[in-house]
Amino acid sequence: RWFATQSDLILLFFDPDKPGTTGETLECLTSALQGMDHKVMIIFNKCDQFLKMHDFARAYGSLCWNLSKVIPRKDLPPIFTMCT
Repeated sequence: RWFATQSDLILLFFDPDKPGTTGETLECLTSALQGMDHKVMIIFNKCDQFLKMHDFARAYGSLCWNLSKVIPRKDLPPIFTMCT
């Protein structure tokens, strides 16, 4: 929590292999980063690994679904896509 309060920006990277959130990530988002939504930037990494757009949409939707359970907002924050 100390590092989060001292930082200007918090980057959360998610890979397409595991777009779901783990228990450790859930705990981090709910306790340590509580009230610091304005600092968090969510990045969906390695998006160029998808062979079909359908696979990308499925993984992106899975990530959004899992994050919606954790982030107590009406709308999800923007999720930025990144290629390696």
